[in-house]
Amino acid sequence: MQIAKKMKIDEAKEYVAEKLGVTVEELHDVVIMTEKRTEMGLGLAHVEPCAEENNGMAAKFKIAEALGIRINSVEKFKVRSGLKTQKEEDEDIRRMMEEAAAENEE
Repeated sequence: MQIAKKMKIDEAKEYVAEKLGVTVEELHDVVIMTEKRTEMGLGLAHVEPCAEENNGMAAKFKIAEALGIRINSVEKFKVRSGLKTQKEEDEDIRRMMEEAAAENEE
Protein backbone atom coordinates (compact mmCIF):
# COMPACT_ATOMS: atom_id res chain seq x y z
CA MET A 1 0.00 0.00 0.00
CA GLN A 2 2.92 2.28 0.64
CA ILE A 3 3.99 2.02 -3.00
CA ALA A 4 0.65 1.30 -4.69
CA LYS A 5 -1.20 4.14 -2.99
CA LYS A 6 1.77 6.31 -1.86
CA MET A 7 0.82 5.96 1.80
CA LYS A 8 2.87 6.24 4.96
CA ILE A 9 3.13 2.98 6.93
CA ASP A 10 0.50 3.85 9.56
CA GLU A 11 -1.92 5.07 6.89
CA ALA A 12 -1.31 1.88 4.88
CA LYS A 13 -2.04 -0.31 7.91
CA GLU A 14 -5.29 1.53 8.56
CA TYR A 15 -6.31 1.17 4.89
CA VAL A 16 -5.62 -2.58 4.84
CA ALA A 17 -7.32 -3.13 8.20
CA GLU A 18 -10.43 -1.30 6.98
CA LYS A 19 -10.53 -3.26 3.70
CA LEU A 20 -10.16 -6.58 5.54
CA GLY A 21 -12.63 -5.69 8.28
CA VAL A 22 -10.18 -5.94 11.17
CA THR A 23 -8.46 -3.50 13.51
CA VAL A 24 -4.85 -2.41 13.03
CA GLU A 25 -3.95 -4.42 16.15
CA GLU A 26 -5.57 -7.54 14.64
CA LEU A 27 -3.34 -7.21 11.56
CA HIS A 28 -0.45 -8.28 13.82
CA ASP A 29 -2.31 -11.25 15.36
CA VAL A 30 -1.32 -14.45 13.55
CA VAL A 31 -4.38 -16.39 14.67
CA ILE A 32 -6.90 -13.72 13.69
CA MET A 33 -5.20 -13.04 10.36
CA THR A 34 -4.97 -16.77 9.55
CA GLU A 35 -8.72 -17.03 10.10
CA LYS A 36 -9.38 -13.86 8.05
CA ARG A 37 -7.08 -14.92 5.18
CA THR A 38 -8.68 -18.38 5.12
CA GLU A 39 -12.19 -16.88 5.20
CA MET A 40 -11.38 -14.49 2.34
CA GLY A 41 -9.31 -17.01 0.32
CA LEU A 42 -6.20 -14.82 0.49
CA GLY A 43 -3.72 -17.67 0.92
CA LEU A 44 -1.48 -18.47 3.85
CA ALA A 45 2.25 -17.79 3.80
CA HIS A 46 3.10 -20.18 6.63
CA VAL A 47 1.76 -23.41 5.06
CA GLU A 48 3.28 -25.73 2.48
CA PRO A 49 3.37 -24.22 -1.02
CA CYS A 50 1.13 -26.94 -2.45
CA ALA A 51 -1.38 -27.01 0.40
CA GLU A 52 -5.00 -26.32 -0.46
CA GLU A 53 -4.97 -23.24 1.79
CA ASN A 54 -2.16 -21.72 -0.27
CA ASN A 55 -3.86 -21.15 -3.62
CA GLY A 56 -1.18 -18.99 -5.29
CA MET A 57 -2.44 -16.91 -8.19
CA ALA A 58 -6.06 -17.16 -7.07
CA ALA A 59 -5.01 -15.63 -3.75
CA LYS A 60 -3.27 -12.76 -5.56
CA PHE A 61 -6.44 -12.08 -7.57
CA LYS A 62 -8.45 -11.94 -4.34
CA ILE A 63 -5.89 -9.73 -2.58
CA ALA A 64 -5.91 -7.26 -5.49
CA GLU A 65 -9.70 -7.18 -5.42
CA ALA A 66 -9.99 -6.92 -1.62
CA LEU A 67 -7.48 -4.07 -1.38
CA GLY A 68 -8.48 -2.31 -4.57
CA ILE A 69 -4.95 -2.38 -5.97
CA ARG A 70 -3.22 -3.47 -9.14
CA ILE A 71 -0.80 -6.39 -8.77
CA ASN A 72 1.50 -6.66 -11.77
CA SER A 73 1.65 -10.48 -11.82
CA VAL A 74 -2.16 -10.66 -11.78
CA GLU A 75 -2.42 -8.25 -14.70
CA LYS A 76 0.22 -10.16 -16.69
CA PHE A 77 -1.61 -13.41 -15.96
CA LYS A 78 -4.86 -11.91 -17.24
CA VAL A 79 -3.20 -10.93 -20.53
CA ARG A 80 -1.41 -14.27 -20.99
CA SER A 81 -4.54 -16.27 -20.20
CA GLY A 82 -6.78 -14.20 -22.48
CA LEU A 83 -8.86 -12.72 -19.65
CA LYS A 84 -7.65 -9.31 -20.80
CA THR A 85 -6.20 -8.11 -24.10
CA GLN A 86 -2.82 -6.41 -24.34
CA LYS A 87 -4.63 -3.33 -25.65
CA GLU A 88 -6.80 -3.22 -22.50
CA GLU A 89 -3.69 -3.59 -20.35
CA ASP A 90 -1.92 -0.77 -22.21
CA GLU A 91 -4.98 1.45 -21.75
CA ASP A 92 -5.09 0.65 -18.01
CA ILE A 93 -1.42 1.56 -17.65
CA ARG A 94 -1.88 4.80 -19.59
CA ARG A 95 -4.89 5.72 -17.43
CA MET A 96 -2.93 5.01 -14.23
CA MET A 97 -0.05 7.16 -15.40
CA GLU A 98 -2.42 10.02 -16.25
CA GLU A 99 -4.06 9.75 -12.82
CA ALA A 100 -0.68 9.76 -11.10
CA ALA A 101 0.41 12.81 -13.08
CA ALA A 102 -2.82 14.61 -12.17
CA GLU A 103 -2.31 13.78 -8.46
CA ASN A 104 1.24 15.12 -8.61
CA GLU A 105 -0.01 18.41 -10.05
CA GLU A 106 -2.40 18.92 -7.11
